[in-house]
Amino acid sequence: MAFRDRFGRTFARSEDGGSTVEFVIWMPFVVGCLMLILDFSNLMIVDAGLWNASRDTARAVALRRVSEADAEAHFDARMFPRKVPYTFDVTVDGDEVSVTVLVDGEETALTPFLRRVYDGKLGASVRMLMEPA
Repeated sequence: MAFRDRFGRTFARSEDGGSTVEFVIWMPFVVGCLMLILDFSNLMIVDAGLWNASRDTARAVALRRVSEADAEAHFDARMFPRKVPYTFDVTVDGDEVSVTVLVDGEETALTPFLRRVYDGKLGASVRMLMEPA
């Protein structure tokens, strides 16, 4: 009985496995946070790419370097990252050109975490005046 009593006190005071238990408890949370950071970073990269390519396309059409029919090909060549599905619209109305691009927010996700958190759309809409001919 004394051995069992002494073993129980020693076991209760021992902290040998404490850090392993904490690691097992906290690791999923840390990995989830890192994946969300990765997804939101990619979301910001896609958003910046949308704005840059939209602005460049609107400028090219406004300068008459690119026709309205070839604007989407020009946008596609400028878009980074390239494999993001988008909807594209360009209109020339008198002396104004308008380029609008939309991307489903879920399509930018690298991991399954962003799909659960964000369900909106990313978009860029740029309007410029046409340069005189």
